Amino acid sequence: MNIIRKVKDLGWWGLYTTAKYATCISPKLNTRILYHVTFGKKWDENNPVTINDKVLWLKYHTYWKNDTVKKCADKFLVRQWLLDNGFGEYLNDLIRFYESPEEICLKDLPNQFAMKLNVGCRCNLVCKDKNELDEEQVIETARKWFKQDYYKRFAEMQYKDVKPCIIVEKYLGTESGELPVDYKFYCMNGKASSVMVCVDRKDGQHPKFFFLDRERCCPTLLQMQSFTNTHGCFDGENFSFF
Repeated sequence: MNIIRKVKDLGWWGLYTTAKYATCISPKLNTRILYHVTFGKKWDENNPVTINDKVLWLKYHTYWKNDTVKKCADKFLVRQWLLDNGFGEYLNDLIRFYESPEEICLKDLPNQFAMKLNVGCRCNLVCKDKNELDEEQVIETARKWFKQDYYKRFAEMQYKDVKPCIIVEKYLGTESGELPVDYKFYCMNGKASSVMVCVDRKDGQHPKFFFLDRERCCPTLLQMQSFTNTHGCFDGENFSFF
């Protein structure tokens, strides 16, 4: 408990730094620290109750040795998996593939595109007009992406052996020029049980996240601003895919 209290005093940056070193000792030590700091209680590995608990159980009992999970965690390799399983029609167009940031060349790219790292999150560059970009700055940003290690930072077992690379895909926008609404489906036992809808993704603004379950009740709205939660309603009548 004293260790957890000391880690809390370090703040979020200190927490993540400590967690990386903890992973080198034991990935489960990382999880115990992050879980306790986040939820204020001990992680009970053998009695999963919440979705967080069950994902953690899968992470240590299945994900680390499941080649399909590792492939699907890689935004580049998952493309081939989708093609092999008959879902190629849903893939966005792949424009370029780079094994290192130094390979990036803006003159070879269209005016609009989406660039991303194949692992982790928050490593994206959505370009609406490449004339506004500085190639050296783009390369430097990509170098920072490559330095991130989500396996060590969060003990994400499926990322442990994934080789980082950069993919460039076709820009997807709406008629108004804004980014499209983002839908993320959560599946339980092979069936979609809920969906997260992300709206208002704009530069300099915090997006809103709506969680809608199969009952279509008024979902929780999580607005990513100062880690505060509010509540709102979202029209669920259009979600006939459930």
